[in-house]
Amino acid sequence: MEDLEGIIKNTLFVEGPIPFARFMEMALYYPGLGYYTSGQRRTGAYGDYYTSPQAHPVFSALLALQLERMWQLIGRPKTFHVVEAGAGEGQLAQDILSYSRRLEEGFQEALVYIATDLSFGGTRVGEVRFDTPPLLTVASRGLPFHNLRGCILSNELLDAFPVHRLVAKGGALKEIYVTLAGNALVEVLGEVSVPISDLLGVQMSLPPEGSTLEICPQVWEWMAEAARALMEGFLLTIDYGYWDTPKEGTVTSYRRHSTASPYERVGQQDLTAHVDFGAVMEAGRRVGLTPLGLVSQRPFLMDLGLGAFKEAAARLRLPQRQHQANQMAMLDLARPEGLGSFGVMIQYKGGLPFSMGDLALERQVKDRLAAGDLPAPLLSREHIPLVEGRYPHLAWEY
Repeated sequence: MEDLEGIIKNTLFVEGPIPFARFMEMALYYPGLGYYTSGQRRTGAYGDYYTSPQAHPVFSALLALQLERMWQLIGRPKTFHVVEAGAGEGQLAQDILSYSRRLEEGFQEALVYIATDLSFGGTRVGEVRFDTPPLLTVASRGLPFHNLRGCILSNELLDAFPVHRLVAKGGALKEIYVTLAGNALVEVLGEVSVPISDLLGVQMSLPPEGSTLEICPQVWEWMAEAARALMEGFLLTIDYGYWDTPKEGTVTSYRRHSTASPYERVGQQDLTAHVDFGAVMEAGRRVGLTPLGLVSQRPFLMDLGLGAFKEAAARLRLPQRQHQANQMAMLDLARPEGLGSFGVMIQYKGGLPFSMGDLALERQVKDRLAAGDLPAPLLSREHIPLVEGRYPHLAWEY
């Protein structure tokens, strides 16, 4: 069997130093051997990290309600496309579709959910059967669509786009390259590579001496693809990132929920960089996507009704362990030092004047829960047992 680290080392031996972005691209996406292309399980209790949809199904329920609201705002079209980019194991797709069956009948009939991911080859997520609405799967890293009316949704996708890493040194920018020292992968500084020279003037001026700057050309390409795909609708991006450019680099590698060196177990561990939401916003503006707002996940979910769902779940009088598990998982979604600190950006393409306030649902959701029109979703075996991980003596059965 081929060894990805060996392939990269051979590339370096033949070509010399390569930009970190190319190393990151190979580590994550090399055919059959990259982290996202090898078929290994990446998320969950036995993976390298967990995501909001895996923490509690209320996350997906709230997004389903948000999508229903978006459908209403653009005039209740007969077909409403939701394209989830980077669907991974499919938890978000499954839970959104499941909860959407509890929502307005017209929305159920209009919804066409398309899950895209490089890894599943068009069948894996699609093997889960739903009566309605339909679930389509596409094996793709990009957005090969046109004339969509609906929403392009991504959760923890942009953080996996390869970044070029630059350092301010001696009054100039130097780029970090990966090369060989003996048989070890090491970093060296070199001149800024051609692919990003045009973006430097767009994104920012020279940072303070010693600062690290990360540039992601693929963000600009992604925004252009999204704008081409949408005829009318929304782009909903959820990811961890920053509003103001940090002085330190953000590239991090994860294995089994712990940080690691990016040059160890190449292709077998996650490699990410925080999303520059300023670049995302500017890239969107340049291709006709109007920013409606950028908030952290905590207020975003609260405005959609997370507190009301938490109260509704508490009224169910569940067994104590099940009650604790559900309450803890819902709190985890809004934890300021964790998932609650993720950024949520909504952009819009079309001619109608919307704002983030038009998308808020807390009052309506509270009323619908009180009237019995909405169920409070509960943890199942498909979700992460956070309470067991933190307090093993409270292990419980669903």
